[in-house]
Amino acid sequence: MDRLSALLGLPYTDTVVVAGALVLGISAGVLGSFAVLRGRSLVGDAIAHATLPGVCVAFLVTGTKEVAGLLAGAAVAGVVAALLMVAVERSVLRADTAIGVVLSGFFSLGIVLLTHITATGDAQQAGLEAFLFGQAAGLLERDVAVMGAIGLVGLVAVAVLRRVLAATLFDRAYAAAIGLSTRLVEVAVTLFLVAAVVIGVRLVGAILMVAMLAVPTVVARQLADRFGWVLVLA
Repeated sequence: MDRLSALLGLPYTDTVVVAGALVLGISAGVLGSFAVLRGRSLVGDAIAHATLPGVCVAFLVTGTKEVAGLLAGAAVAGVVAALLMVAVERSVLRADTAIGVVLSGFFSLGIVLLTHITATGDAQQAGLEAFLFGQAAGLLERDVAVMGAIGLVGLVAVAVLRRVLAATLFDRAYAAAIGLSTRLVEVAVTLFLVAAVVIGVRLVGAILMVAMLAVPTVVARQLADRFGWVLVLA
């Protein structure tokens, strides 16, 4: 990080923020593209809001604000929320209703838990609200390292599965006909969303994550028609 700071000519703190924003921009731009192209960008919004109770539960269990532990809690909550949305969609409710139910339910639970933690007077809880609104200035180098590791795993997965993902995104009937499991691809896309949200929630908060997931792809889609170029531009 010191070398990057010298290269950019910025103070150390500013360099950490720039590095975190770079990791988030690349990861959310690529991983969020699949949700937007499938018309599922609001699922990312629901997952982002669902991370709040996961962060709170992780803090209650560990008693510390160790970033890796809090992000693990956020990831578990995001996966649970995604599974619940799928389950609700298979009932009599529509997809948009399922998203609304999960988003409001998890977010309300998160606010309740956050209020409870604040009322305990535990000095360690200071700063947990950053996962709600984001706190770029509070990033540490180890936070960026954790974000980068998660993002790298997601990008490698996209590179390996790009053809399979593209086939399923644009022609589900063809993908099923050649033996691809469209259900597994849907799970993969959901996991990409969870990964992107986990990377960005510490930086921009749960409320703004939907913009980080959707806007890059929307802009890139106006500039390119080919799937590969959309990913690069996003």
